[in-house]
Amino acid sequence: MGFLFPLQLRDMDKFQEHDPRCGRETKGQWYSQPQDIALADAPEFSQRFFAEVFNEFPALAASVVFLRWSVQPDHLYSVFNFSSGGFGVQIDPGLEYIIMWGASEHGEYGDWMGDHLASALDHVRTRRVVV
Repeated sequence: MGFLFPLQLRDMDKFQEHDPRCGRETKGQWYSQPQDIALADAPEFSQRFFAEVFNEFPALAASVVFLRWSVQPDHLYSVFNFSSGGFGVQIDPGLEYIIMWGASEHGEYGDWMGDHLASALDHVRTRRVVV
């Protein structure tokens, strides 16, 4: 795993609605990671996912916050915030799941779905991303 930065409260102020710490036990430590390091440490399926998201919505690449949690250090979390809403993503590298949540929705995309990458990308498209 690449270099981790201790998470400062100011890093999450604008993402409170999609903060993955909400609804979780408070144990453990959260760390932010620069995008290049987070993606270099991510499994190939998630690199493809983020590449497609950033290709379709380039402004999201500049606004994403990547996080690691000491309780699940191999999982990658990301938080997207934009003027029409936002969403969070959890990458489970062991199961190759993409877990997404927003203000009123939750989706899990895994190997039981056929092309889970396409399904997860459709989820992003339905968020009506306006940056």
